[in-house]
Amino acid sequence: MNIFFLTVNYSLRTSGGIGTYIHTLANGLVLAGHDVTVLSPVIVEREHASYNVCKVPNDVNTSKRRTELSKIFSQKLFRIGRESTI
Repeated sequence: MNIFFLTVNYSLRTSGGIGTYIHTLANGLVLAGHDVTVLSPVIVEREHASYNVCKVPNDVNTSKRRTELSKIFSQKLFRIGRESTI
């Protein structure tokens, strides 16, 4: 299965936050045979990541309304879908 995590907060600089949770869960899902991609405006390279990371435009932030965030994330998903089958 293709699994996408959409987040505006993907900092892996501290442990125990949403970035660490997504990183741990994504690695486990890959081990179970799934394809995993994380979409976020904040992408920090992480060693030993077995999943894909895609950066969305930097103008995505938590102060944007949900509809604006949804539009930016959906545009990125459509672009990924055109490049490879989701």
